[in-house]
Amino acid sequence: MTLERNGANHLMDQMLESDESVWKQIEALEGEIPNAWLRLAPKGWVYQNLVNLNRMHLDYTHKLIDSKARRVYSKVAGEFERAVNEMKPGPYNLLPSLFLPALNTIASRVGASQSSVDLALLAVRLEQHRLQHDTFPKALSELQGTQPNDLFSGKAYSYHPNDGRYELRGVSWNNKDDQGNVVIKKYGNEVQLTDGDLVWKYPKPIQ
Repeated sequence: MTLERNGANHLMDQMLESDESVWKQIEALEGEIPNAWLRLAPKGWVYQNLVNLNRMHLDYTHKLIDSKARRVYSKVAGEFERAVNEMKPGPYNLLPSLFLPALNTIASRVGASQSSVDLALLAVRLEQHRLQHDTFPKALSELQGTQPNDLFSGKAYSYHPNDGRYELRGVSWNNKDDQGNVVIKKYGNEVQLTDGDLVWKYPKPIQ
């Protein structure tokens, strides 16, 4: 997301410097903006677009993911999407409406990927505990070391031991406990990252 912001800022800096190479990049937008008109646009217009673009990033994108706290805030993405949809049409919002990234897609994938790593780490620690004690623990708090929290909820991952097996669960983008339900996309065999839970299962063997 920082790359998206820096790239858009760089492009508008080139426009302010009347860099001829910038028009080739604008032409790649396939007629979404009037190139001939943009060449005649005053620098003040570019500055206004620059301000509005960076305001959106400061208000939303930099608050969406907190790497130090290990949190992904889907609520912020919803607020961002509403702000984009409510953005007043006009010349000062023309470039921001084109350059702002699809944050919900980016953040949901980041959160789901890191959650998968967390669940794999917990599975390794659970197996280490089993090898040492001949059984899985009753709670994750019995494991050695500090355990990662769910990126979406900020709470501990859900652990459900059952008859020598277990299931680990994390909430997904909807930030709701779906009781271990995993949603598969209608087309294809991929997990829907915005609904259902993120689950790591150690099921009973098939007889």
